[in-house]
Amino acid sequence: MDELIETIYQLTVDMGPLLQKEDVEGFLDLLSKRSVLMSKVDSSKEKQPEYQYSLQEKKLLEEILRLDQSYTPVLMERMAVTQTLLKQAKKIKAVSKKYHPFITQTSGAFIDSNK
Repeated sequence: MDELIETIYQLTVDMGPLLQKEDVEGFLDLLSKRSVLMSKVDSSKEKQPEYQYSLQEKKLLEEILRLDQSYTPVLMERMAVTQTLLKQAKKIKAVSKKYHPFITQTSGAFIDSNK
């Protein structure tokens, strides 16, 4: 179990630079690997309900939690930017559909065929 937690910690540490570089694919890859390892730790804990984490494991888990909490604001900010961009793209697409086809344009003026 100690090796799994150390690997999870190392993956969590490695996620930080990828997040700063905006390497989404690398970040998601490490996130999925970490998720698999977390599932293994959970299943090991279920098989041994009397197992107690060692002091080193507890420290690593606390550090993992601290790192996750430091990544959360960055991820939320990036998610908000992405949502804004998606809304803008949707709005642009809707406007383009309203003035399509371009054949009805004359002299740079739009003739709205919907009215």
